[in-house]
Amino acid sequence: MLVLLLDLKLKRREAVNVKVASSFISIEQASLNLSREINNDSFDETKLKAQTVWENELSRIKIEDSNSDNIKTFYSCLYRVLLFPRKFYEYNELNEVIHYSPYNGEVLPGYMFTDNGFWDTFRAVFPF
Repeated sequence: MLVLLLDLKLKRREAVNVKVASSFISIEQASLNLSREINNDSFDETKLKAQTVWENELSRIKIEDSNSDNIKTFYSCLYRVLLFPRKFYEYNELNEVIHYSPYNGEVLPGYMFTDNGFWDTFRAVFPF
């Protein structure tokens, strides 16, 4: 686990942009993932890319209902179902597929997939 504490001396209404990455493998892998995903994109460019990806996923299913609460519930559940990563693999600096093995604690070559492990299933998978 990594904890970051920033103590910034900012002027009133001064904006701070932070780029954050994650990895199942290491901090170095997270840095590599960040450079591949965001690179030098601005906040607005990154936001637009993320919105496009989510819109593409959420628009794959179109529902109609006279009760807007039902529609909100459906898309909230769909979002949560899609939120948990099933790909448990990453690409190293040589663009090779690797994964962290929870079975032996080593980084190994090849693909690994996972499931939600009952994370938040009562609000996402079960109602969905």
